[in-house]
Amino acid sequence: MALGYADGGYAGPRVAEASPIRIEVVRKADNQVGFAVIARRWVVERFFAWILRAWGMGIAKRRGMARARVAVARKLAVILHRMWADGSEFRWGKQAAAPVAAA
Repeated sequence: MALGYADGGYAGPRVAEASPIRIEVVRKADNQVGFAVIARRWVVERFFAWILRAWGMGIAKRRGMARARVAVARKLAVILHRMWADGSEFRWGKQAAAPVAAA
């Protein structure tokens, strides 16, 4: 493997220096609102979805499905809290949000 893709959250010198593999950071456009297809972005996003599912299934195998559900819910709560704390926007679906009028 000679090239790896990373989400914009992994931009910076630490990630580039930590691996012998060349890392290409996949970012969305600065003016993007809502969903837009970006080359290779879906690979990164599907990876995160897969890794969360695999992590939860590992817990289910060791500790049971009920504890796995709680663990995945707590992990998602941490992700949502981080999004809330740094002001990230989440948009469900393909439609862009209507601009908010200034008061």
